[in-house]
Amino acid sequence: KAGGCTDTNNNAADFLVSTPFPRNSSSPANNCAGGATPALSINDVSVAEGNSGPTTATFTVSLTSAPQGTDVTFDIATQDGTATTANNDYVAKSLTGQVIPAGQTTYTFSVTVNGDTTIEPDETFSVNVTNVASASVADGQGLGTITNNDQPTLSISNVTMVEGNSGQTAFNFTASLTGGTAPVGGVNFTINTADGTINPATAGSDYVAIVNGSGTISQGNTSTTVTVMVNGDMTNESDESFFVNLSNISGANPGDTQGLGTITNDDTPTLSINNVTVTEGNSGTTAAMFTVTLSPASNQTVTVDYATANGTAIGTMTGGTDYQSTSGTLTFNPLETSKPINVLVNGDTTNEAICETFFVNLSNAMNANISGSAGSGQGGITDDDGTKVVISQVYGGGNNSGAPYRNDFIEIFNRGNTAVSLNGWSVQYASDTGTTWSVTNLTNISLQPGQYYLVQEAGGTTNGVPLPTPDATGTIAMAAGAGKVALVNSTTALSGSCPSSATIIDLVGYGTTASCFEGAGRAPAPSNTLSDQRASSGCIDTGNNNTDFAAAAPNPRNTSSPTNTCSCSTSYSSLLLFADIRTQTLAKLFIDRPRAYCAAP
Repeated sequence: KAGGCTDTNNNAADFLVSTPFPRNSSSPANNCAGGATPALSINDVSVAEGNSGPTTATFTVSLTSAPQGTDVTFDIATQDGTATTANNDYVAKSLTGQVIPAGQTTYTFSVTVNGDTTIEPDETFSVNVTNVASASVADGQGLGTITNNDQPTLSISNVTMVEGNSGQTAFNFTASLTGGTAPVGGVNFTINTADGTINPATAGSDYVAIVNGSGTISQGNTSTTVTVMVNGDMTNESDESFFVNLSNISGANPGDTQGLGTITNDDTPTLSINNVTVTEGNSGTTAAMFTVTLSPASNQTVTVDYATANGTAIGTMTGGTDYQSTSGTLTFNPLETSKPINVLVNGDTTNEAICETFFVNLSNAMNANISGSAGSGQGGITDDDGTKVVISQVYGGGNNSGAPYRNDFIEIFNRGNTAVSLNGWSVQYASDTGTTWSVTNLTNISLQPGQYYLVQEAGGTTNGVPLPTPDATGTIAMAAGAGKVALVNSTTALSGSCPSSATIIDLVGYGTTASCFEGAGRAPAPSNTLSDQRASSGCIDTGNNNTDFAAAAPNPRNTSSPTNTCSCSTSYSSLLLFADIRTQTLAKLFIDRPRAYCAAP
């Protein structure tokens, strides 16, 4: 001990065990009388923990000068900081009576640090030097820092969005960390975009390129947003792709560092087909020329199948009764926007419904959408044969209390496509259960298509206003609430409660007690203030008084009134309105079989 100065004649007390320290005559002298007192300090140590197993943190206790004639003794012990033995961050150490022998200046010892893969901040523990003898204490605490060598993993998401028709759309990619938060200094990386490999989007045209951009996930956070601006357009094209690549990553390990941006095309064009109505003619064929429209124009080839389907008109591939069926495929080359489909309609001289219908349906479109109901075109075949004059309005409340008009009247209407001579025709009336028919002869005129004809009957001057100028005048006193009216191509009076003469062109039984009527039911009961009026201003004739008529405010029309041309479209749409104001029963019938009413005889 004391560098050789101690001699008590007791070997056990005079010697210590230490690292060999050979000295010769050239070594520094050791003054057994003592010398200046040295100052003691311990250093700080930083060590990376590693992912597994132990790592050694070596501390050094140092003296400012070698002690003379004495040994420096001290105790050492570790102390938890943010690193703890309970967390198995390091192994505690406690030593007593440690010695720096006389003539020496340092003493080293190690602390075991345990490795792990936990992402965490750097952690610290302390080593305290106490009970120091033969030296002053300059720094008696050493700091041990366990630096974390585990990092989170950085990845970037994929994004799929529609491009929009104009301006720019932000494609927001998420750069995110798994396994922990960003460490001190954050996670930093470089951003570059690149055109895709399948249906590549083009930088500068489809999207705004990023070249050597920078991104950061700040300390303690787990994600940030990388935004790429995509340019909108109205060009029909395939979905396109581009990449967002992350590189030069610090503070994190690389994971999936390539994000895929998919630009979904939202400019798929739409296919539609128009409705067409033609007059059938008396012989041969007439072309119903449909047009299939593609909007907007496409830079791709578009195909669509088409096929006719029967409505009330009947067609077959071999000719059919009313039209010639057809089917096929239309091909729209790039930038083409319309294609024709011609369906041949057969002419005849048969007196049929004013309008028969068929359809041209689109299906199986490629590179385009079919526009809902506009994907079916209605073909209307207008009949130009036979007589289609009907009773369009009946009013028996003339001059009664509250009546809007002074006279009863019967209105007839030419719903057909050809003029009809009324020479020798009459309108006739019988009471609801009566068998005697009163006759009013019609004037000798040619009633044109869509033209009304007004027959004035009995009345007075007490209530209401005069009718418009009548085309014929009679003296029949009609009951307001129930009765029977016939249009006859003869001036001979009918007979019987419900005559079945071939001369009857049209018959209306109105009111709940009428003994004779067309179809399944009577026309509703009118009143002093209401007349019975045929649907679609006279265009509808299903052969059923109950569904063809509704009670409404009288609206007398004569040959000078505006004409009403009946067609497939007016018959159809007007029945829809009529069904709404008629009864729920008729509305349901219309919903169940809408087209039947356009073509019923």
